[in-house]
Amino acid sequence: MTARSTKSRPVSRIRSHMKILVVEDGRTTRMMLKSAVEGLGHDCLTAADGTEAWQIFRDQGADVIISDWLMPGIEGPELCRLVRANPGPYTYFVLLTAFGDRMHALEGMQAGADDYLSKTLEVDDLHLRLVAAERVSGLHKQLAEQDARLRTLAEVDQLTQLANRHKSTETLTHYLSLARRQQMPFSLAVVDVDHFKQVNDRFGHATGDEVLRRLGTILRRSFRDEDVVARWGGEEFIIGMYAMGAGDAVNRLYRLLDAVRHEVFGGPDGSKFDVTFSAGVAEFPRDGLDQQSLYRAADEALYSAKAAGRARVLAAHNSQPPAIAA
Repeated sequence: MTARSTKSRPVSRIRSHMKILVVEDGRTTRMMLKSAVEGLGHDCLTAADGTEAWQIFRDQGADVIISDWLMPGIEGPELCRLVRANPGPYTYFVLLTAFGDRMHALEGMQAGADDYLSKTLEVDDLHLRLVAAERVSGLHKQLAEQDARLRTLAEVDQLTQLANRHKSTETLTHYLSLARRQQMPFSLAVVDVDHFKQVNDRFGHATGDEVLRRLGTILRRSFRDEDVVARWGGEEFIIGMYAMGAGDAVNRLYRLLDAVRHEVFGGPDGSKFDVTFSAGVAEFPRDGLDQQSLYRAADEALYSAKAAGRARVLAAHNSQPPAIAA
């Protein structure tokens, strides 16, 4: 590589610095590229072959990879394919080669490369590629952030910041399959705020929303990271507890009920009021073999808890729903 710079005007620096991985088996070319990259204001990692580069990329990542084509071990196009198959932020890939024909350029692009450079280049040529890399990487980052926001909107209840019904249903299905394979218990609880309509009627929906928001906060800090905690609509919440029987689940929910009872809630007129909930718990496989049957069993236990005076937690096998007159 022969690095030349245009002397008639200074080479301006790129607005933000990037982490650039230079992959080149020739030490002189590798060091010259490193010097040029750092001279443009970027951080530079180096590798002497594709295998070393792949390990560095997996361990540290890179915003841009400038890779030789022919190298021992993993060659440039194959390294590019590996990078493209790797999940994570987008990495701009430039193939550096002595080949000058368009067939090699096309082959590199088909492997996933973004750009193509001859080994005989000026620093300005490198600068132009890195300006393009910054812009393309920035667009990919914006798209990834937008996708994350949309995914959050699709999976998270915006009032309580808990999982919503759609997301939690997927996770519950996963845990039930795992419980079936591992022959482990799994408990599903249905939680419903007591007299919630009265809160809305007396204090307004803004106060009712604040009750749900605070209850969501208490739920998040009261359960394990692996537990499924979700709002399914209105004042109803769902809790899935893997590797936990109904007895332990009932005890945990009573501790939650005690925590909620100690919270002080207030209306817009300054008056204070208490909040409680009722809950039903069903256990896999005793009370149901799938999500629907477990939910029905837990919901029936919840109905029994409401009928028994509210502010209590009942397990499905211990609940006694009141008889309905013919």
